[in-house]
Amino acid sequence: MLKDGPPLGNAELVQLRTRMIAMENTVIAMLASHSEDARANVLNLSEIILPDADATQHQLTIDASNLMKHYVERAAKIGQS
Repeated sequence: MLKDGPPLGNAELVQLRTRMIAMENTVIAMLASHSEDARANVLNLSEIILPDADATQHQLTIDASNLMKHYVERAAKIGQS
């Protein structure tokens, strides 16, 4: 089990956000350069990770699924240009 480390400071949070934005845009660029099948796989996975209707609805998982769909939409627009 992982132990919690010290709380992150402002500079570390800013760095984490910056890295996350870079990673998101890298994934979108990679999806844009791949086939429709690759984007369809991401869309399929975005549905798979959603909680079942009778399960606890974890908002972070729902948000992640929606972000995955959004990334595919952005990649499709980039791939068309």
